[in-house]
Amino acid sequence: MKRLVFIHGPNGVGKSTTCELLHEKLSNSAWVESEWARRINPFEFTEEIENMTENNITMLLRSYLELSTVKTVIFNWGIHGPRRGILERVFSNLSDIEYQYIPILITCSEPENVLRMKQDHRSALRISRGLEIRSLYDNLDCHRIDTTRLTPFEAVEEVLDYLESITE
Repeated sequence: MKRLVFIHGPNGVGKSTTCELLHEKLSNSAWVESEWARRINPFEFTEEIENMTENNITMLLRSYLELSTVKTVIFNWGIHGPRRGILERVFSNLSDIEYQYIPILITCSEPENVLRMKQDHRSALRISRGLEIRSLYDNLDCHRIDTTRLTPFEAVEEVLDYLESITE
């Protein structure tokens, strides 16, 4: 069965980096980077853009899930604000496809999170907003990987170990 590995977590914790490296390690994989589906300048969550984002993500995920050569689809997304509703609609749009859904939460300590966001050259406003939503991820029921003391390569090894443990 195809796998949809959903990497999520607060802003700036390393979701994209983890996905990029995971995609390189997993043969027969595809990676849908959420930013690709909504790269508009300036970006605003209007109803029209939310609908476009939902359609783009649905189309990309569906295309890869239906491609015979792809065994694992990797998708990263933050689930705060309007994004949660978009994600729920995307998964509803994919309900006719059979796949194993594997959510993995990537976290790190708050000081490490701030350091990473500064290294990414995020503005003080983006860092502040990112810190405000961290608590939304506290009580989610899914596998968690704390990357505070891990290199990106070590974080990917933990993801791979988890994937292997649930497919045995």
